[in-house]
Amino acid sequence: MIERLVDGIFRYSAKDFIKDCKEGVLTDYDGYGYLATYDKISNIVVKPGRVKTEGLKRGWPYVVFYRNKGRRG
Repeated sequence: MIERLVDGIFRYSAKDFIKDCKEGVLTDYDGYGYLATYDKISNIVVKPGRVKTEGLKRGWPYVVFYRNKGRRG
């Protein structure tokens, strides 16, 4: 599940975020995110490159992802 919240900010399900990071759809050049629940955003930063190699911290069902300006999505 990927939901556009506002221009350049997306809520990904953790499963889809991990998949897109591992497949190279999202890279560190695309932006960064924060672990989140449906209605709250943590202060734990996640970058696609680290997710690709380390995965995500358990217990967080979503990632709110901020795309860098100039990137399409």
